[in-house]
Amino acid sequence: GSRFRQYKRALRSVLEGLYKLVGEPVIDKLHTLGVPEQSRIWWCPTSVFCSLPLHAMGPIPSNDGVKRYFSDLYIPSYTPTLSAL
Repeated sequence: GSRFRQYKRALRSVLEGLYKLVGEPVIDKLHTLGVPEQSRIWWCPTSVFCSLPLHAMGPIPSNDGVKRYFSDLYIPSYTPTLSAL
């Protein structure tokens, strides 16, 4: 129903905003550093980022029109602390 459509719109907005604020600069830096796609990327989120789906941010713009998300480019993993690595 309409509540589900509202939920989908809100989720899409969060994932798009998350990509612009976090994903795009991270992916740009990974490319600059020469980290190949399909590499494992470890996230150690803090504060409000702990509840956000970093692995699902996007869609990432592409020339072929295919919608891709962060987990389509890299293998995301999460760790609760850096010392756990």
